[in-house]
Amino acid sequence: MLSYGDTFLCSFEDNESDSETNEFSLMGERERNQIEAEFKKLTDTIRDQKYLIDKRECAYKEEVTRLKS
Repeated sequence: MLSYGDTFLCSFEDNESDSETNEFSLMGERERNQIEAEFKKLTDTIRDQKYLIDKRECAYKEEVTRLKS
């Protein structure tokens, strides 16, 4: 209970980062683990695809160099 002279500060601005933080803190451990696992899976897929693209580009450059000789 507030009494006379007590200071009470309340922000009336809609702070999106606070709502995201609260939403994340309310999330269960299982949900967080699922999100992290999905994120890791996607980043691994991106890494693997980048490797294949780089490998193919290298082979292409080698073939072009060979044909120019």
